[in-house]
Amino acid sequence: MKRDLIMTNENWTDNTETNEDATFLTQEEYDVAMTVIPVDIKDVKTFRAGFELVEYEAGTDPLDGFCLMGFDEVGMFCKNPRYAFIGEAA
Repeated sequence: MKRDLIMTNENWTDNTETNEDATFLTQEEYDVAMTVIPVDIKDVKTFRAGFELVEYEAGTDPLDGFCLMGFDEVGMFCKNPRYAFIGEAA
């Protein structure tokens, strides 16, 4: 069986030419563009529209946390969890 395409440095592409007009944010710009609302998980009964509920380790950045898909995931990812809603800044 002959392989027509073997990935090498010569034929590898990151498709940057397709993103020439795209605007990419620096980490600092991304961090500023996000709204972080710390919450006590005991008070959270529903998810907020436009926000992700995240679990993160106490003392760390909530933006580095784990996105929860449901309340059954509360407490699954961190030893000393804290919670926040994270969404795009208005």
